[in-house]
Amino acid sequence: MNERRHYSNAFKLEAVRLLALGAATSIEDAAVIARCLDGVEQDGIGMALQQYEEHRKPRTARIQQISRLNDMDKIKAEMAHVFSYDGWRAVLPWETSAK
Repeated sequence: MNERRHYSNAFKLEAVRLLALGAATSIEDAAVIARCLDGVEQDGIGMALQQYEEHRKPRTARIQQISRLNDMDKIKAEMAHVFSYDGWRAVLPWETSAK
């Protein structure tokens, strides 16, 4: 019985971490979209939003894939990568082409 309770608590902790991804990705989105729109004139908003989508889509797809895993060891292996992202410092597409 004790082992079952321990497993249940461990699972709940991991579930909370996965739920926190929703909040974390919203904050990441805000940081990246702010950077994409910084200094953009009205006629450039469409292009800025396209760049935002191109940058964010691979990451959000990976997070969705991780959340669908049914293996706690695989999920744990991905967590460090997921939580190490910094939307204020991530290299955006036009920053790499300018170098």
